[in-house]
Amino acid sequence: MGNRVIVMALSAVCAGAVAAQAASIPPSTVLANVARYDARTVTVAGSVLFDRPAISSVAFYVAPGRKAPSPPPPGKPYEVFVVCDSRSAGYDPAAAHCLRVFTWGHPSLREGQRVVVRGTFSRVKRVSGLAFQNEIEADSIGR
Repeated sequence: MGNRVIVMALSAVCAGAVAAQAASIPPSTVLANVARYDARTVTVAGSVLFDRPAISSVAFYVAPGRKAPSPPPPGKPYEVFVVCDSRSAGYDPAAAHCLRVFTWGHPSLREGQRVVVRGTFSRVKRVSGLAFQNEIEADSIGR
């Protein structure tokens, strides 16, 4: 009886891992169907092209009669990278098989590393007067 429970538990874990792997799609699938995936949660798997850590600028309100703090408060750290179909040679960001990924914080990523990104896909995302196309705002990044 004990061995049977262990086998059933291991089977459930393996089935969950297979289902999670099957649920991820390559960036080219999203790009071929942008209207279908716009404003939806997606899970894509691919290779990191480049990684740009940055810190956001901070807009803050200063009450009348008060002085702005010096130095101003720090911004929030974020990173932007490109994830491409693993099959793509050279990982060309101009190619149709790469998606831009935005994430808060600084995950430890290397160029060429295979990742699984889960987040909200936007066909066009507008931030502070700028427009970003075909971008995922990541909720999680796995390896």
